[in-house]
Amino acid sequence: MQIATIITSQSALHGHTAEIFKEIIRSNIDKYLSIHRPRAIYRIQSYGSTTEESFGPYGTNSKDPDGSFIYGRPGRAPRMQVTIECGVNENYSALCRDKNLWINQLGAKAVILICLKEVPRFQNPPTAYAYIKDAAAEADNMAEHGADAMAHNLKRGNYGPIEYRGHIWAGKLDEVFVEVWRAGDEQPVRKWATSNIPDSNVPFYGGSSLWDSLRSP
Repeated sequence: MQIATIITSQSALHGHTAEIFKEIIRSNIDKYLSIHRPRAIYRIQSYGSTTEESFGPYGTNSKDPDGSFIYGRPGRAPRMQVTIECGVNENYSALCRDKNLWINQLGAKAVILICLKEVPRFQNPPTAYAYIKDAAAEADNMAEHGADAMAHNLKRGNYGPIEYRGHIWAGKLDEVFVEVWRAGDEQPVRKWATSNIPDSNVPFYGGSSLWDSLRSP
């Protein structure tokens, strides 16, 4: 029996982060509209992932955001309002390219960029094939080893690193920054940043402020 390992950078961190921000915005949307426009609450639709196709100056693209809000209109196509793009160790210029695509080509009114940086940065482990005679025994061994490795990782801190069989699959979360961009603006509306993150807390308290940045003129 041969096992081929397909190696890719982990995506759970950025997906979960985008989901948290989406829920922060959703909560404030409901709170605001319940007072000012109760009937509009049901027109705001949030998605964890939607695919939009683009043509023109950005080439032929199929773009899948980490989170999005769409305004539903009876009898008309829904209109993209806000998208969330989260990058783990992603180049800032690449995140800005995503932002420009959403605003300039796909019609988003605002884009939230979330950048997470870890130390050390992810690297692919050495690729190897192993010949296994007893697959059941190997599976049991991997399960036991995985439980021990996770227990060890949790003792090291809430924000990484995560190590398994001698390879660091996720480094320690070291820096986070958030930017809110609006259509037509050359600079972000709001930006938060934190670095040298301790093991117990990420000092971000931007829930209502984030929503204020999106809805203020």
